[in-house]
Amino acid sequence: MKGLVTGISVVIGVLVAGLVVGAVVFFAIDRGATLWIAISAAIVLLFGPPVAIALRGPEPLATFGAASTLWGGLVALLIPLLLPALSIREEIAGLLVNAPRELAEPLARPEPPPARPLPAPTTATDAPAVEPNQIALHYEGEGRRMTVDITVEHDGVVEELQMLLDTGATFTTLSTEQLARLGLRAGPEHPRITLQTANGERQASLLLLDRLWLGDLVMEGIAIATCDACASSEIAGLLGLNVTGGYNLSIDADHQEVIFTRRADYSRHLDIKPFVEIGANIRTMGGRVSAEPWLDNLSPRTLRDAEIALRCEDEAWVIEIGSIPPGERGTADRRLPSHEPCDRYQVTLRSASW
Repeated sequence: MKGLVTGISVVIGVLVAGLVVGAVVFFAIDRGATLWIAISAAIVLLFGPPVAIALRGPEPLATFGAASTLWGGLVALLIPLLLPALSIREEIAGLLVNAPRELAEPLARPEPPPARPLPAPTTATDAPAVEPNQIALHYEGEGRRMTVDITVEHDGVVEELQMLLDTGATFTTLSTEQLARLGLRAGPEHPRITLQTANGERQASLLLLDRLWLGDLVMEGIAIATCDACASSEIAGLLGLNVTGGYNLSIDADHQEVIFTRRADYSRHLDIKPFVEIGANIRTMGGRVSAEPWLDNLSPRTLRDAEIALRCEDEAWVIEIGSIPPGERGTADRRLPSHEPCDRYQVTLRSASW
C-alpha cells in the first residue's frame, strides 16, 4: 500500500512538474530565450529543489514525488502572479531605455516643412456682359469637340439641337433623318457639293433651312448640307462657316462660353452662291466697253441686295443687281470705266442677302 501511494505521488508530481515546465518554457521562449536554454532552465527550476530535498530524506522516491507535487503546484500558483509583474517591469525598462533616444531623435533631426494645403476650387466670377455686337453661347467639351446648342425652324417645325462647332467646315450639316423631321428632303433639283469629312470625301445635297437661332440672333435662309457621317447620338451635325463666318470667335474657358463678335463686313454669299447662277454679256463699241451682268435666282426665297463683281486683270468693278424673286433673273447694264480690254472677264457674286 505504501508503495502504491509513493508511485501515485511520483506520477502526480511528474505530471504537475511537466505542465509547469511547459508553461515556463513557453514563457521563456516568448521573452527571447532559445529552446534549449528555456528547457534547461525550466528543468533546473522545477526539478532541482525536489531532487535536493529527496536526496536528504529517508525515502528518496516518495520524498521526490511529494516534493515535486508541492513545488510544482507552488510554481504553478506563482506564474500567473509573476507574469504581470514581469510585463510591467519590462515596459518600465523599455521606457527608460528608449525614452532618451525617442526624445533625442526629434531634436537631432531638422523639422520637415509643413505640407501645402490643397487649394480650394476657384469660383469663376460672373461672366462679363456682352456687347451689342456680341453673342455668348455656353459650350460643352473641349478642344475640337466643343458643342453648342442652337435652335432651327422650317415650315413651322422647331427643333433644339446640339451641334459640333467646326470652323473647318464650310457648310452647316444635318443628317437626312433630322432634315426629314424638319420637312426637308433632298431631290435632284438641289445643288450638289463635295464634303471633306473625317472618313474622306462625300457627295452631299444642299437644302435651304428657313431660320436658325444663335442665342437670340435669328438668321434666315441657311444652307444645310446632308451628312449622316457628321452626326452621332450626341450631336445633330456640324456648325459651319456659313453660320459662324460672320463672327470673330473667342473662347471664355472660365465660364465655358464661346463669344461671337460680329464682323464689320458680313456677307451671306456662302449660303446664297450654291442657289444662283451668274454671268455677264460684254460689248465693245468704239473703244468703249459695256457689261450686262445677269443673276438667276434658283432658290425658293427672294434674293436681296445682290452685287456682282466684274474683274479684268488687276481692275475690278461692282455692279448692283438688287432684288430678284424666286426662279427669276436679275440684270443690269453698265458702262465700264476706260481700261485695257480683257480676253475674258471674271464674274463673281460679291454679296447678297435673303
